[in-house]
Amino acid sequence: MKRLLKALHTLGAMGVTGAVLCQLVLLQLRPPVADLEGFALYSQALAEISGTVLFPSLGVVVLSGFLSVGINRAFHSAPWVFIKLMFSVLVFESTLAVVHGPLTADAARAAAALTGDAAALAGLGEGNRLPGLLFILAVAVGNTALGIWRPHFRRLTHPKILRETPASSS
Repeated sequence: MKRLLKALHTLGAMGVTGAVLCQLVLLQLRPPVADLEGFALYSQALAEISGTVLFPSLGVVVLSGFLSVGINRAFHSAPWVFIKLMFSVLVFESTLAVVHGPLTADAARAAAALTGDAAALAGLGEGNRLPGLLFILAVAVGNTALGIWRPHFRRLTHPKILRETPASSS
């Protein structure tokens, strides 16, 4: 069971990272809003990547991570696990607030603008998604590195640290 959860967690992390990288590439190919059909297709592509790859992959990562912590007793007292948990919540919330929700709304506005909705046309092209995607990518990569590195934090009361202090050597 542990190996299955680890494989799911790794596959989900690859999906999250890959989806964010795809969206970053598409951001560089953004057509002008004046090309309404091209812009609507572009917005739909970003929303589809978010809805079919990014968000489900993130769900797999979070669910498999929680189950792994619950099953593996060694993770219960490891400080890096709690740091990873905080980063995971940060990535999840950021993805919802900065990427998935706004991209879905942009695609809906672009589709409405194609049908002639003047109010939807006025709101097209607003917002820069690049900083949010870069933030999510950085935190996701940092979270992956933390899971691989698995640092061992020593307490200040550790005997070796106490012996190495300048006050105890005099």
